[in-house]
Amino acid sequence: MRKAAEERQAKDKADADARLIQTAVRALATEAGILDLDALALADLSTVTVNAAGKVTGARELIEALRIAKPYLFEAVKAASTSWAGPVPRPSR
Repeated sequence: MRKAAEERQAKDKADADARLIQTAVRALATEAGILDLDALALADLSTVTVNAAGKVTGARELIEALRIAKPYLFEAVKAASTSWAGPVPRPSR
């Protein structure tokens, strides 16, 4: 019975970690100016983890790598920029 409880606890933790990772990756991708969140299906989430403190690590690096590999998935950033700082503000009309 104890083994079943430990397995259930491990599964619940893995599910919670997966939700944390998805939320962090989606938030950072939106901040980076991704044009379509469905494009995140191209991302390899295996490098993104949740540490003992519950903090997601590796998500920013993942989005930066995706932005470099597939820049057409993101809004254009200023040419002088070497890293993304979020979406480029649109001029008011």
